[in-house]
Amino acid sequence: MATETLEFEESLAPLLKEVDALSALPRTEARERELERLNQKLRHERSEIYTKLTPWQRVLVARHPSRPDMLHYVVRLFTDFVELHGDRHDGGRRGPPALRTSDGRVVGTSA
Repeated sequence: MATETLEFEESLAPLLKEVDALSALPRTEARERELERLNQKLRHERSEIYTKLTPWQRVLVARHPSRPDMLHYVVRLFTDFVELHGDRHDGGRRGPPALRTSDGRVVGTSA
């Protein structure tokens, strides 16, 4: 699960690699205990880092490449989801990436 880290999260990278390596091993009681210990340490260190973020670092977190975007949520909330692109003014091209519109169903009702 290679996780991208921001500059101020670099101290977490070795722990994340260790968790990934352990997760790939066969399940045993010892492995589960070690994973829990590492995850607890990871949560603690992450908490320490994130409580001291500068305003710019908060912006970087909001723009993190691995952060879910609107489509991650929409495809899980709607069925029959169809993303619509373009209009008569842009010749059917994709359009600006920040603007997304769609058609779909929520619990059987058109949305």
